[in-house]
Amino acid sequence: MKKNIFATFLTFVVVGLFCGCSSIETSEKFNSLGVAAERTEPIAHINSSIWGLYLFDTIPIVCGSANSSGKSAAFMDTVALDNALMAATRRARGIGASKLIDIRSEIHSKWFLLLPICWIREAQVSGTAIK
Repeated sequence: MKKNIFATFLTFVVVGLFCGCSSIETSEKFNSLGVAAERTEPIAHINSSIWGLYLFDTIPIVCGSANSSGKSAAFMDTVALDNALMAATRRARGIGASKLIDIRSEIHSKWFLLLPICWIREAQVSGTAIK
């Protein structure tokens, strides 16, 4: 029984190491509403998120890649607002935006219940890309 539990736990750890820990979501549905006081054309709303698993909330084990969405980086501390903002502005430029407005950022850390010595930290930035 203990071997089955350990094998299951080890499987989850291995799968977690190979999954991406960063994502960028884009929505283009504004229902013909303006998004700023000035007459600007909204292109998309962008949400960038980078999260990682930390040992004792200080040592990075696996974190999302700061350079490409859906990839991970082992033992590199990439969970930072700078990296999440860089990913959001990179996506805004890539879709033809000249500005990113209404930027909101958040960073938080939570204790990971399945592994009592681990924490999950996440940095998130969102904003609206305009022409």
